[in-house]
Order: sequence, then structure tokens, then C-alpha cells
Amino acid sequence: MGSGIYKKCYVKDVSLSISPFEPVVLSANFVSLDPAVGGSITGDGNAYGGQEPPLDSDIIVYGHTCSVNDSAGVLGQVQSQINFKRSYNRTPIYGLGSVNASSMLLDGVEEEISVSSTGLNSLINFSGERLTSQLNVDLKIQGGVGIGTSTPIADLIKFPAGARVLTESYSAQGGAAIQTTATIKQVKL
Repeated sequence: MGSGIYKKCYVKDVSLSISPFEPVVLSANFVSLDPAVGGSITGDGNAYGGQEPPLDSDIIVYGHTCSVNDSAGVLGQVQSQINFKRSYNRTPIYGLGSVNASSMLLDGVEEEISVSSTGLNSLINFSGERLTSQLNVDLKIQGGVGIGTSTPIADLIKFPAGARVLTESYSAQGGAAIQTTATIKQVKL
């Protein structure tokens, strides 16, 4: 962030929002145990030397270029909105007599995905329903090309068999299409 130097950073949560015909938005919150002290956070007013930013819209991941692989058949045919969140539960570690934490332990990782789509194959029961096979979202750029396995978000959204469908809602507005929203959750650690 600007000219500040942040060390010993630990992610608190990562979220991803996918909507048709819009760029996919990735957000991350983190805590820094060794932030920059003294001085201000500033930015470079002339980051590209007066030139246009080197932005190629063909390598941006858009919502309509992503695909959902749902071999379990939980979701409908057309997905209109996908929201994903991964949360990390951490415990700070303090040394004897220290005021600030020196590191953090990872206590747990939870993931949740909420998918709005059209149609519904079946309603879940009161206690929820387990996925019988993997559900994942493939992030793709224009032309249907995957973003590659070298990026840290290539396999971000993956729910294996056994993840639980917690809630399902089913609604139909007058004159509009039927909309289904399914929320799936898993505890990874």
C-alpha cells in the first residue's frame, strides 16, 4: 500500500464475487504484525510515467467466462451470481514479556459459497445435504482459457464430496424467472 512496508502478514479472509458481464472481484483482509511505523502512506502520482496503464481487457476474468462444474446436480442450469468466502481463524503468539504478537497459529479454515441460479433439481432436507461429488468454479479469461495453475487463485473455489449444502431458497417474482439460491459450506481445518 503506497510506500508503507508491511511484514509478517496473515490473511484473515478472502472473498470472491462473480457476476455476469462484470470483472470478477477478489478481496482480501489481512493483519500485519510488523507494519511500517513513522511516516505516511503515500502513493506514486505518476506510476506509469504519463503512459496509459498496461491493461489488456482480454486477460481479465469476467463472470460470464467462468464455468461451474456441478456433477452432483445441486445447482440449476444458469448461474447468475456466485459469492465465495474463505475465513481463517488464528491465535496470536506472544513471547514472555512482549507487548506485540510475534506470529500467529492457524486454528481453522472455513469456506462458504452462495450460488444463485435458475431452476432447482430437488429441495434439501432439514439437516442439509452432503455433496456426492466435487463442485468447483473454473475462473477463465476471454476465449474460455483457464487462468493457469501457476496463480494462487487457480484452484481457489473447490468443494469436495462431503461438503454440506446448508440452505436453499426458491423464489418466483411476478413476471420474472424462478430464482434458486444454494449455500454450501465446508470446514477445511
